[in-house]
Order: sequence, then structure tokens, then C-alpha cells
Amino acid sequence: MKKLKTILLDVYNESVSIIEIEPTLEEYYKHLNCDCIDIVTRKIGRKHFNIMGDDESLFHDPQKISAIDNLGNPMLFGNLMFFHSDEDGNLVSLSNSDIEYIKKRIVKMYTRQYPDGYDMLTQCEYY
Repeated sequence: MKKLKTILLDVYNESVSIIEIEPTLEEYYKHLNCDCIDIVTRKIGRKHFNIMGDDESLFHDPQKISAIDNLGNPMLFGNLMFFHSDEDGNLVSLSNSDIEYIKKRIVKMYTRQYPDGYDMLTQCEYY
């Protein structure tokens, strides 16, 4: 099984890392720290990506925003991983240029609940 290269945006541990993982549910659950995943397609800047996250992130207390749109509106919550997909819909690794592209759009943001700030994806829009 070929490993997938991705960015893990971990809002709970306040870290951003490039990881290589086996494409299994167990690995996704472990890295996202969840029991149920969801994959959505979103535009980040001008490019499209598959974003995997915790499908139950809105049930966590406290909820932690992980992605905002160009107007600062919350788009996604909880930990995230980013991928592309092939013509059959299978997840594939990010290229090094995609990693740099996404990393440029992850910035430290501040909220009323988190005045010290943490890394959050920006420019995340519906596809």
C-alpha cells in the first residue's frame, strides 16, 4: 500500500506538519483524532483540494475553527488533512508545490475564545 503525503493541520495541538500515512481508516482516525471522517472538496485560493476532517467536530466542546473563507466566516472545524484525487476518486498525495501553496494560506488567527491565536486555513471557499 502506497503512503500518502499530506499536511496535518492539528488545531487542538496547535501544530502543522507534513506527514506520510497509510491510506486506511485507522490512520485517518488516529491523525485526525476522531471516530468519523468526512471528505469535502473546497477551493483554497484558486486551486481545488479534497479536505478530510472530523465529521463530528461540531459536537466537540469547545469547537475549534480550522478553516475560514475570504470574509473570515468559519468553513470547517477540527483537525484537517489535505489531498488530491485521481480519476477514479481515490485519494492521492500532495505534491511539494501543493504543500507550499497550502502552507502559505495557513496563518495564525485570533478569536475571542482563543485570544493567543492558533494556525488556521484561510481562503477556503465552496467549490
